Order: sequence, then C-alpha cells, then structure tokens
Amino acid sequence: MVIDKIAFVGSTATGTSVMKAAGESNMKRLNLECGGKSPYIVYDDCEEYLDMVAADVVDTAFPNQGALCVAGTRLLVQDSIREKLMPKILEHAAKIIPKDPLDAECTFGAMMNEAHMNKVLGYIEAGKADGAELIYGGKQVNQESGGFYVEPTIYDGVKLGDRISQEEIFGPVLSVLSFKDEAEAVEIANGTCFGLAAYVATQNLGRAQRMGRDLKAGMIQVFGAADLSGGGISISIEGQKQSGFGYAGGVAGLAAYTNASTVFLFS
Repeated sequence: MVIDKIAFVGSTATGTSVMKAAGESNMKRLNLECGGKSPYIVYDDCEEYLDMVAADVVDTAFPNQGALCVAGTRLLVQDSIREKLMPKILEHAAKIIPKDPLDAECTFGAMMNEAHMNKVLGYIEAGKADGAELIYGGKQVNQESGGFYVEPTIYDGVKLGDRISQEEIFGPVLSVLSFKDEAEAVEIANGTCFGLAAYVATQNLGRAQRMGRDLKAGMIQVFGAADLSGGGISISIEGQKQSGFGYAGGVAGLAAYTNASTVFLFS
C-alpha cells in the first residue's frame, strides 16, 4: 500500500496480473511495457536497396536470440518483390552462428533456460502444424555444450491467423507473410493484439507518413532513420493495445513519475 507506482517490462500475461493487483491495492499508477509482435513491412519501391533492407530485417528479427519486445518477428513482403528479397534474407540469416556467449566473437547465444527453449521449439512445431513452410533453421543446436541453443528460424507462407503470426514467441522465429497493396499491409500489420513497434521500408514519403498514421504501434521506424531503440532515448514512446500503456523516455517518460497539482490562489 505504500508503493505509489509500478513500472513493469515483461509479458502481457504478467502485466495483466500486475494491473489487477494494483487495482486491488491502492489503485497505484502503472507503466506497462508488455508483449510485442512487431511487423517489418517491405514495399517494392525500395528495390535498389534490397541488400541493406535484407540485412536490417535479419538484424531486427534476431537480436538477443529474438528475446526482445520490439523484435521485428513478422516480415510483410509485397508480392512483386518477394522473389528478389527472400534469397537475400536467407543469405544474411546464414551468417548467424549460435555459439558460446563467452566467446568474444559471439553475436547469437543461447536461450535463457531449458524451459524457454522448449517453449520456442513448441512454437516451431506449431508453425509446421499450421501449414507454414519452414525455409531456414528450426532446430536445437550445440547440444553437446549443455546450453540451450536454437538456430535462427524462418517460416514462409504464414497466414494471419497462425499461432506463430499472432503470439509472442520471444525467440528466434521469423514469420513471413505476403501482401499485394498498402491497404492489405496495414490490415495484416494491425492484425494482432499487440502494438509496440513497427518497421517500414519504403522510399515514398507520403506512404511513410500514412504508415505513421495507420499503423497501431507506439514506435514506427522507417528504414534509413536513426536507430533510437537503444538506452537513453530522448523521445517518448508508448505501447498500444495489449503491449501496454504509459510513456517511456523523453519528457513524458519523466513526467510519468511525477504528480501534477493545479493550485488556485484567490486574492
């Protein structure tokens, strides 16, 4: 009862429990940054930059073994460009080698524990069961080390309603979906219960502005913009839908830890 505020970063399920407990105590205020299933939308007007886009897609999908709330775990590719983009995606994914995190050259380590590894492997099996096409990875590796390693995994032909398209896996699994036009891209991108981050590759400034208006996400990054996802950001970001609420970063993020009082003085 003596706590005035809670700031929580974690799963939507746990955030819901924290929210309930706060309401049952002293109605303490909350900042919740919860789950994400962030889309990375690639339009066909960036064909001349496909190598760079492919590298960025892979970097955005698999940081920290995919265990990052803003990871771009859904790749939405415009039909007219997918045949040129997908081989480049696979080429960059093949450069990721799971290895001992104590190795100075390691860029992709192990899952946090065996239970989480098994959860991720369960989602990989669910992708197969739903009829998606496993085009890269999908296996536990480095078992002789005693660690819990899962290689980067890519599914093609994923449908909007598939579990791997809807649920936060928090592991190295990228779901690839196709779209024909801007309206369908927005529909697919917004077609989950989450709204934390979104990524867009386009050279069309008007489209970029429309994405900022239409995508239901607290952070929308257009390819080529400065990377503001690291620590100490100076702008304010707030999740939407079941990704939580309350600002992080910037002046609004600081103000979230204050109380405002309006004082009227009469002479």
